[in-house]
Amino acid sequence: MGKALDGFKGIESHSFNLENRKFIVTYDPKVIDKKTIIQAVERAGSFTVKDWIITD
Repeated sequence: MGKALDGFKGIESHSFNLENRKFIVTYDPKVIDKKTIIQAVERAGSFTVKDWIITD
């Protein structure tokens, strides 16, 4: 799962917690948008992105 975003410009870091099924992504919105991230994550496996939690 973690390799889903490897190689994407604008992705600063990412981690996946299988226990609580949370995928945390730090990215630069000037370089990559949420739609591209969602598509990559959903293509990587049987995952559906349901909610975004945005923090500073």
